[in-house]
Amino acid sequence: MDQPSDLLRQHAARGRKIHADLLVARQSKKAVDSNVALGVDALDFFFDLSGKKHLARRLGRTLGHSSVDKTIGEMDRIADSWTAESKGILGKISVLRRGIPSKPNSSDLIRSFSAQMRFVRPEARLSHGITYLEKLAESSLIFNDKIEETRKAVAAVEQFAPLPPTGIESGLKELLGLVSQFPPVAEALSGAISVYQQKGPDWGRQALGSMRNALETLIKRLSGESDWRQGLEKIISSESARKQFHVTYAMLCARGVHAQEIPTENDVLFCIRLTQEEIKYLIECYAGRDKTT
Repeated sequence: MDQPSDLLRQHAARGRKIHADLLVARQSKKAVDSNVALGVDALDFFFDLSGKKHLARRLGRTLGHSSVDKTIGEMDRIADSWTAESKGILGKISVLRRGIPSKPNSSDLIRSFSAQMRFVRPEARLSHGITYLEKLAESSLIFNDKIEETRKAVAAVEQFAPLPPTGIESGLKELLGLVSQFPPVAEALSGAISVYQQKGPDWGRQALGSMRNALETLIKRLSGESDWRQGLEKIISSESARKQFHVTYAMLCARGVHAQEIPTENDVLFCIRLTQEEIKYLIECYAGRDKTT
């Protein structure tokens, strides 16, 4: 099943094609008069229009503009349809701002998208709408019909008390050896160790942000996919295991970069340990896949 970000990127790409076609049609209209003049001059050279060139130009311009206007009208209708479809897609998704939302925030997304469509020229509206969707696709998103299910899954995981904090640094250092061939992943894990040890301002959210980055980057590197969700499907065959990864990712976002409140030390330790185990599991699955292929 496509993820929200995938749907937005695919729809934005379709919008780019419509935008390009509309620009070509607009440019064609500007070129009608000069093209007609060149064509009439060529006909006069070969067939001698004998003073009928003015009439030929008027007829050519009329036919040319009529054809181009028809094309532009059709492209405008397609652009309007794309805009309506965009709002339909936005109505099905929500953005993770402060963790898993208690209710959908699709209306905010539709309102922001509509604000981008205030321009008079259709091609300008399209351009700004497409850019909005592309930027939104980089955010942490969730389907509205998955909100309640994910909230329950996160709550079920969080009810278990975290293991004692003893040895958390050594656990992270062990992972550095496993991911040594992936420098960006090792760097993110080292960052998590550093902020945990120093416990400076906002250390909890920074540590979880580093763990999320490490998890996401490792999946991309192992799978070769630019989207970690698609990469996860290539590495892990178990649907239930993939679902757990999505829950963990949502927790890292909710307690880390998107957290409005400072996470407790227990929250941080629990999420770090959970991510540690999932990174190990990822590497094991990848190694097992290589043995069978």
